[in-house]
Parts: sequence; C-alpha cells; structure tokens
Amino acid sequence: MGRDTAEVLNRQLDWVLDRCGLGTCELPPPALRRLAHLAGDAAPPHEAMALLLAGDLSGAQALDRNAEARWSDAWGPYLIAKARALVARRQLIEAAATLDFIPNTGWEQPTYWQARLELAQAESNAAATARAAEKLRALTRESWPATAWGWRQGRARLQVLTGAPARGFEVELAEVPAAGAVVELRVDGALLRTFTARAAAPLFLDVSLRPGLHLLEIESIGGGRVTPGAVLLR
Repeated sequence: MGRDTAEVLNRQLDWVLDRCGLGTCELPPPALRRLAHLAGDAAPPHEAMALLLAGDLSGAQALDRNAEARWSDAWGPYLIAKARALVARRQLIEAAATLDFIPNTGWEQPTYWQARLELAQAESNAAATARAAEKLRALTRESWPATAWGWRQGRARLQVLTGAPARGFEVELAEVPAAGAVVELRVDGALLRTFTARAAAPLFLDVSLRPGLHLLEIESIGGGRVTPGAVLLR
C-alpha cells in the first residue's frame, strides 16, 4: 500500500473512531478491524483504538505493549477507552494502572474524568467518586478559553461538556490568513458548515445540542491555517 493511500485511510479511521467514541459507530466490528489493519502502520494508537472498539481487547493490548516505551499524548484517547473497557470487565486494578499512564495533558478532558468516575464507582470508593464528580461539574461550562483547544491531523478540536440544552456556538477566531480561509465546522463528527473565515469575524454555529459531552472541530481546507479562540454557548 502506498503512503498516500495509508494516510487517507488513517484520516478515515480517525473520523470513524471519533464517531464510535461518541456512540454512533459507522462500521460493524469486522469492517472496523479491517480498516484498522490497513491504516495501522500510519498510526498505531488508531489501530489499537479500533481493535478495542471492535471488541478485540487482547489485540489492542498486544499493540500497546509493543509501543509502551513510545507512548505520547496521541495514546491518551485509547488509554481512556481501554480503562473503561477494563472497568466493564471488572479488571479494576488494570484499569487504574491504565489511567495512571495518561499524561497530565489529558487530565482536563471530560472523558478522562468520566473514566475515573466509572472506576471509582466500580471500586465503591466514595472519596474518589466525589472527586471525579466534582471535576466533571467544574468542566461543565457555557464558555471555553482559546487555550482549551487541541490539535490532531490539522484539525482544531475541543471537547465541550454542557449542562443544559443549547442552540449552538459562537467561536472567536484568534488567527486567520489576511485573505481569509475556507473552513469546515463539525460537531460530533457531522459536517455542519463550510464557509470563508475572515479576521475579527466570529463564527456562529447553529445546532441543537443536548446536555452532555460534544466534540467541536474546525479545519481549514483552503487559504492557510485558522486558529480558533474562545467559545461561547448560545
């Protein structure tokens, strides 16, 4: 397989995994495993996550053992998903050890504290349950600073945990090319708008949101890099 083909498959796998993580998996387990093996050389964390979501925990663990010495932030989503799978299997010591491997940069993500809460409840650990619940309450917001954004494969990504229904987002733009840029906006993996971004002009995204965890993504597809800033629920 050529490198270009592997990169295309890797981006497709990345999109599918995001959808699966949000509870709307687009592929059945056999197809997910196949795509994981085809794209795996380009992104071992993605291959491990795909195998895990396809129900192949042993296959995923074989990959992460081989890569343990080279773990980085890119492994964070997989490690969180693995910990939750281990909690579901009542392998609580292994789940706790897995969460302990996650870099500090992952500790401000709602998914990390959701996993911590599930583990604490499974352990009947009242103190840990209260701490995780408090962290999730603190992460439930109506606005997010520019520093809350992360990046993956050229896309700006933001996990937002909301406590009430909303009509959409207002997104400030911290950096836009002088001539503007064409950007795509996605919520929970679904493409909602494609339009030209201009400097000093915030983006307004109208979408009905239920309370809970959502993923907001912005990607420049022409004109240069666009850096998002603060986000406000509408």
